[in-house]
Amino acid sequence: MTGYSGDELEGMDVTEFVVVEDAEAIVEDFNRILEEGQSVTIESAVETKDGDRIPYEFTGGPLEDIDGTLRGMTGIERNLSERQTRAEQLERAYESLEHTERIADVGSWEIDADTMDVYRSENFSEVLGVDDDAASTLHEALDVYHELSFAR
Repeated sequence: MTGYSGDELEGMDVTEFVVVEDAEAIVEDFNRILEEGQSVTIESAVETKDGDRIPYEFTGGPLEDIDGTLRGMTGIERNLSERQTRAEQLERAYESLEHTERIADVGSWEIDADTMDVYRSENFSEVLGVDDDAASTLHEALDVYHELSFAR
């Protein structure tokens, strides 16, 4: 993944292949694992030998022997490239929907099925003159529409 050989990695410190701005925080988190026995989750970009950056997540925890003596740390790492790509695609889709709502002069709203909380798009509130900051129940959301709108 990094482009470094096994021999090269063996002699490297972790701070040599994470982005410089995250290195100090990562060392602190690793020290929390080794000194305090705390588990941590770290997100940072791994810098490849070619200088590319790959978003990564490392979840680490203490490694103890059968007597409970701390011997080191163990962890799992995960490449976040696909998650980052999906998040960027989702963000573009939301921006496109928002732009389309403004052009069409419409809005949208959704209901959280677990809590029954209602969330409205900004344009929905503007089009119908509803206070955007007010939290709504389903009943309050439906009251925005004229009674005759539901008659068939």
